[in-house]
Amino acid sequence: MKEQKNKTGLRLGKTAEAYIFLTPFLLGTAVFLIYPLFMTIKLSFGELSGGSNFDLEWRNFSDFFANYSQALFVDTAFVPILLEEVKTMLIRTPLILALSLIIAICLSRKIKLRGFFRLAFFLPFLLGTGNVLKQMLDVGVDSQVLSLESVTVIPPYILNYLGDNVVEMVNLLFNNIVLVLWNSGVQILLFMSGVLSISPSLYESASIDGASEWEKFWKITLPMLTPIILLNLVYTITESFTNTTNRLLTYIKNKAFSSVSEFEFAAATSLLYMLVVLIFIGVAFLILGRSGMTDAREVDGKK
Repeated sequence: MKEQKNKTGLRLGKTAEAYIFLTPFLLGTAVFLIYPLFMTIKLSFGELSGGSNFDLEWRNFSDFFANYSQALFVDTAFVPILLEEVKTMLIRTPLILALSLIIAICLSRKIKLRGFFRLAFFLPFLLGTGNVLKQMLDVGVDSQVLSLESVTVIPPYILNYLGDNVVEMVNLLFNNIVLVLWNSGVQILLFMSGVLSISPSLYESASIDGASEWEKFWKITLPMLTPIILLNLVYTITESFTNTTNRLLTYIKNKAFSSVSEFEFAAATSLLYMLVVLIFIGVAFLILGRSGMTDAREVDGKK
């Protein structure tokens, strides 16, 4: 009986200790996340009255969704910019994940100057990706470092034969490669940690069975990295929608803090934008969540 009381007291003590450590996080979440989110929602469905106090009141039911309908059906800039940013994300995300995985596998092997290359790929993140990259883009680094005009990758007579549409697509690919490499530091680091955590015994067993390097990649490396792929996918989607080069964020900020401030409209557009981001993240979890964890457990169970 006394031993049971000691266990109960110990359990309660650990629970109280956990809540003590969680208290700063819970307070910060309430102050800096829940309350601002509630005020943003109220602002999107509300209306600011004039005067110095800026009193916020809920709109009447008849025009409760006025800000949202204005953003989707009246405003001529919001939807096109949103679709353009979604298109940019869909182009860059697969490139970032593919190149990051390839570079991480290469840097996980014993090669010369491995430490230098690891630092070189992670350096943009240390420099501060947002401000530095924005200044570089302002001078056209994305279109000047790699382009068909400055780098002879495809002979001119072939480009003339393929036509302007192909040239535009190739230039678009080159322009995105610069940004992809600049924004791949965190993904490479995460992929490297995943590759290095895979047990060498799996590869040794596969070699004994006569598996090729290609088969090892598809049967061992890729399934074991699926949780890391999901993490990198969510991070890349979020980073693509929130970086400083995002035109929609600039548009929303200008609407809220221009000479004619439209706080209600800006709040509605920001919530619509957040909904789009959450939809893409949810799709990523549906595609890679359960199946990825199942594949990783199956491979791990074969050790």
